[in-house]
Amino acid sequence: MNLLTPTRIKEMGKRGRDFVKKRFDIHRIISHYLCTTAHIMNDKPPKANSQDSKPILAFVSNTSYAMYNFRLQVLKSLKDRGFDIHIIAPFDTSTPKLQNEGFTTHHFSIDSRSLNPLKDIRTLYHLTHTLRALKPQIVFNYTIKPAIYSSMLCNTLKIPNIAIITGLGYAFIEGGIGKKILHSIVCKMYRSALKKTYQVWFLNTDDMQEFLNHSLIKQSQAFLLDSEGVDCQYFTSSQCTKNKQDSKEMVFLLIARMLWDKGVGEFAEAAKIMQDK
Repeated sequence: MNLLTPTRIKEMGKRGRDFVKKRFDIHRIISHYLCTTAHIMNDKPPKANSQDSKPILAFVSNTSYAMYNFRLQVLKSLKDRGFDIHIIAPFDTSTPKLQNEGFTTHHFSIDSRSLNPLKDIRTLYHLTHTLRALKPQIVFNYTIKPAIYSSMLCNTLKIPNIAIITGLGYAFIEGGIGKKILHSIVCKMYRSALKKTYQVWFLNTDDMQEFLNHSLIKQSQAFLLDSEGVDCQYFTSSQCTKNKQDSKEMVFLLIARMLWDKGVGEFAEAAKIMQDK
């Protein structure tokens, strides 16, 4: 019996889209940024130098590319609400695009893969200089090293901050003795850096549970964001239907880096199950 009839396939697509809109729609993500920002601002009123000054929000990331491609609508929504948006990230091809949107960009050196302490000291120096000069009302720190180093600096400077854990990274993948030592060091750094951080956002429950199991943060700090946000109006199936071929085959697409821990194995297994059915 063939369960994959055209009606069934259409229903599967509708349910998938409804699920994405309910959990991952960009407007839901933007709403959380706005609510959290408003809550912090009420707890700690902005210190403006003059009545015309806008409160400053700073965003620290290991690439400008990620800020433009993954968080542009969040940044634009906060800017439209009257915030002065400053992006602290290494300059790359996306930097001019961010500047064209009206955001202020600040370059700083960071090597996300390096274990060289001298490079990390340079990163700390650049971040310290920038944060002291800006005096932002809130700082959002993305990815591993910004979540550790910038969070630590913000807490030292008494700047409210939120860390967004976009992934656990190399240190949390199982391995030999060297990996275990690195994992222990990274855990200690997270525990110290995030101790006074306002909130820590996670993109999946497994990462959040890993932090809680290792007592890296308190339960009250943890929040599940679900995703960086998907623009369901832009990513629509209308264009796909125009180019639809007459093939009766069902095609599944995996959009991911070709790394086993990114789910390639699970996708292959799911494909085999569908093929057998």
